Amino acid sequence: MKIKNGILIGAIITLVTLLSTPVYSLGAPSWNSNTATIEAPGIVVRFFDRQPHYLIWVPGENGTTVYFIKFLEIDEFVDQNGNGLYEENERVAFSYLTGMGEWNIYAETLEGPDNSTELRITMQATIMIQPTTFGNSTANVTFVNHIFDKDVDLNEYEIAGGKEVKIDIIIENWPWKYKNSMLALGIIFGTCDHQGREYRAQIHQREHANHQEGVELEHGELGYKLEFRYQDEVRVRNGDQEELIEINGTLEEKQNKDILYLVYPHFEDKLVHDPSIKATEGTEFELPADYMIPIGVAGVAIVAAVAIYAVFRRKG
Repeated sequence: MKIKNGILIGAIITLVTLLSTPVYSLGAPSWNSNTATIEAPGIVVRFFDRQPHYLIWVPGENGTTVYFIKFLEIDEFVDQNGNGLYEENERVAFSYLTGMGEWNIYAETLEGPDNSTELRITMQATIMIQPTTFGNSTANVTFVNHIFDKDVDLNEYEIAGGKEVKIDIIIENWPWKYKNSMLALGIIFGTCDHQGREYRAQIHQREHANHQEGVELEHGELGYKLEFRYQDEVRVRNGDQEELIEINGTLEEKQNKDILYLVYPHFEDKLVHDPSIKATEGTEFELPADYMIPIGVAGVAIVAAVAIYAVFRRKG
């Protein structure tokens, strides 16, 4: 009798375990090419006018206001006072990244790290540098956007699955005006309504581990926040040599807008920087229907198992 009871109890435990263990995934992010939009369980990102002008919200929360992060311009400047920061009067050349026509965009789905699924959206353009010179006056700029269906680790970056987009900003073949000049990438933060009117958000600067800084956006009407994280170092390639170089960032108010200027060093061939955009508080995922089904089945299984055991006890 003890053997029978042991077999019965083991079978019941196995049954309950199998039925109550859900295979849960956040769901693979998707791409809508008609609207140039990334859609994921915890974040939606639309590339306004198919340019590096990011409109961001969480699913179901784009009724009146959304956040935006606009990569506005790249300025070449000479650091005349040696403080390592960008000042507008030091600018010697520039190029706008938005408002200058559509970018080339293509999407692909790949196998990502840690058994994840990656949606990768690549945006590329050849930009014109002003004022033009007698030589080459263009540069190549690429934004590679990565989003995953689960949490992954990428080069000391912990990327949250389903609600964070990691971006590789790549600048190549910049036609330098001076040998001692640098670049400043101007990024505007804020909110906007459906008519395209832009407003300021509450801005908070954050510090993270692993050489990371952050700019957090908050708006009273929205039940979630947004964070723009970036490494305080970039990878540059000069010929056959590649190295990491520390960078500076300054956040300032300009014409009633909050602008972050990331200062990049002089380089010969290629520069790569990798920030990210993450929806934070208020984006906890509710359990979807396909997650609740195993829980319900498990409950039925437990009740049935107890009943079966009671019957066998009486018969024993």
